Amino acid sequence: PIFPCIYVTFVSVGFAIFYRFAWPFLDFHQDKPWGISGFHKYNAFGIVGMCVAIFIGNLKSDPGIITEDNVEEEEKRFPYDEVLYRRKDCYTCKFNRPARSKHCSTCDQCVSRFDHHCPWINNCVGGNNIWLFLSFLGIHSFLCFYGGILIALIMRAIVTEKGLFTMFVHQSGGGLSPVTMGVVIRWLVHTHAPLVGLGFFLIMISLVLFVFLMYHFFLVAVNTTTNETFKWKDMRRDIKSRDKLMKRRAAAEKERKEKGDETEPEESRESKRLRAIKHELADLKNVYHKGVAANLSEALFPQRTFARVRREAEAAPVKKAKGGAKTQDEAPHAGNATPGGGKAKSKSKTSKKE
Repeated sequence: PIFPCIYVTFVSVGFAIFYRFAWPFLDFHQDKPWGISGFHKYNAFGIVGMCVAIFIGNLKSDPGIITEDNVEEEEKRFPYDEVLYRRKDCYTCKFNRPARSKHCSTCDQCVSRFDHHCPWINNCVGGNNIWLFLSFLGIHSFLCFYGGILIALIMRAIVTEKGLFTMFVHQSGGGLSPVTMGVVIRWLVHTHAPLVGLGFFLIMISLVLFVFLMYHFFLVAVNTTTNETFKWKDMRRDIKSRDKLMKRRAAAEKERKEKGDETEPEESRESKRLRAIKHELADLKNVYHKGVAANLSEALFPQRTFARVRREAEAAPVKKAKGGAKTQDEAPHAGNATPGGGKAKSKSKTSKKE
């Protein structure tokens, strides 16, 4: 896989540059207020080691793979909202697809609470490993920010030790002028180019990773996924397109009646698809949002939350149905289980997307 190899290359080359050019300064005048503590030597190895360990953990993690053996259990995890998710079979896996799951074309497997496929970890991000993916983003954002700030402190120590801001430079027209920040930066780029380049790169990457981390924390806080944000966007667009289509059809039909034209125009497949949408914009509500605290618990402790869901499903009271048959009341997340525990088959129309 190319992206994990690129990741390993970035980490290896970045740490090699840091070790070659920054390591000698990690105990630089540590007795001075502006000096660099030697304690950073231990931090460097510790944080990089944690990053690599979490990276390997993401590579090997189970995102929530759904198989024929656990599909009935997975159906209890989330109810169908009948907007984004309805009962339907996975065309590839040939079993009923649980709510919020998706078949990943890259991994060729159905994944519970599918978020996205991340090429950097060569794995899907799903209900079982979203917490590990957040850890991956968080520790790498911290590593890059820490490394960038540490290099900036080393630059400050070098400049202070040489007393650059107490010096003067010759002007082209004659005379002397105090050293400015621009002069110092140019001097640092000229004499410590690898360190300056690495520090700038680390700060930029840390900002990108931090923004990505905050975005995923927001998704977790409102209990939605990257996949679902696109589904909601497509659904809103289709409803608005349907409303515009219906207005155009009504105007065209009125015009035909005024002209006495009884012929029906041929309808395109896209028009039929849009007219088949029965939902309104007011119907688009995220039924999986249970509050920020519950949403975070569900994402950060998926197995504990799923165990509670199973207990609630098993504890659901059994009542006598009309005609003497027994039926099981729906538990909060067990609304997808079929009577008798058999595998549910899809009879409803499939939605636009998987």
